[in-house]
Amino acid sequence: MKIEDIGNNNWNVTSDSGNTYRVQMLTKIARDSGSMYFAWKCNCPARKTCKHIRAIEKMSESVDEQASERIA
Repeated sequence: MKIEDIGNNNWNVTSDSGNTYRVQMLTKIARDSGSMYFAWKCNCPARKTCKHIRAIEKMSESVDEQASERIA
């Protein structure tokens, strides 16, 4: 998969089959508690969390770990 950060919490993810999908990270507010959380959205036909979202999550975790190592 090829991941391209296009800014504003949006990524283009090109799958191995050559299709490109848009993944968005949305900021939401819980109605009952008022706390903020993040939700993912992908325009691929999958109905559940898709491999495109998982690729972005994995990439984000890797970046966070690298930043932590530099700070420590």
